Amino acid sequence: MDKAQFESQIRKAAEESGEQIKVSAMFLSLFTHAYREDPMACLQLGIAVSMDKPIFMMVPEGEEVPESIKLIAKGIEFYDPEVEDSMKAATGRLVDKWERYKIKTAGH
Repeated sequence: MDKAQFESQIRKAAEESGEQIKVSAMFLSLFTHAYREDPMACLQLGIAVSMDKPIFMMVPEGEEVPESIKLIAKGIEFYDPEVEDSMKAATGRLVDKWERYKIKTAGH
């Protein structure tokens, strides 16, 4: 793939991601080491931030979350990837945070 093809694919992916994020009420992401390696994960997070979407993150235990993400996230929950019910429990906690966030910001 040459540079022009790569740039075209990135532009197309950004546009598609932007459209999906635009119609979403929030940005929920599984925060993993991919954020350090995958430009698309970073691009999507950046789009969500630029659209002022509330950010919620699911994070495997042991994964370090950058301070800047901690500052902007409305909710971060950790789970143990080795324990099946751990992700389900963390998801439930994030749903609760999302519901409280909606109530808190209603009418603003």
